[in-house]
Amino acid sequence: MRTRRDIFLAAAAATALPVLPVLNAQQHQHAAETPPAARKPYTPKFFTRAEYALVSQVAERIIPRTTTPGAIDAGVPESIDRASALNRELGARLKKGVAQLRSEGFSEASEEKRIGMLKGIADSPFFKTVKDLAIDAYYTSRQGLTQELGWNANTFLSEFKGCTHSEHQS
Repeated sequence: MRTRRDIFLAAAAATALPVLPVLNAQQHQHAAETPPAARKPYTPKFFTRAEYALVSQVAERIIPRTTTPGAIDAGVPESIDRASALNRELGARLKKGVAQLRSEGFSEASEEKRIGMLKGIADSPFFKTVKDLAIDAYYTSRQGLTQELGWNANTFLSEFKGCTHSEHQS
């Protein structure tokens, strides 16, 4: 059975492949990367801290941490906050959904209840918008591209075989 993550992975790969540059067979080498500095705590630009925490909780349930980074690891909540600050219509839609979840006690609820609440609003404009923003932000982040998709822009592919599932072969 395919998981939601498998579907997101396939959709992101299908979207990214046509725009990947064709790389030259002769590649230059970079010096070893220094480890990244510890991330500073993010200060929300649009949401209050409580609203931002709730958006983070929702995003992490859309793309949870497994053997690969989750939404929070990839900076998805920050991306959603910045997008909301730039687009007031988007921000107003998200604030309305956040207010609804807060009034229903989402942050204090058990994990099982949170999942149930999200299933209950799965067709709402709020959830669809957060899901779209989370997927876009995750699969354009370093974590989504390199750790989830295994994409390395500095790799030459002499051949791309495509999908190897028997049901997709002609």
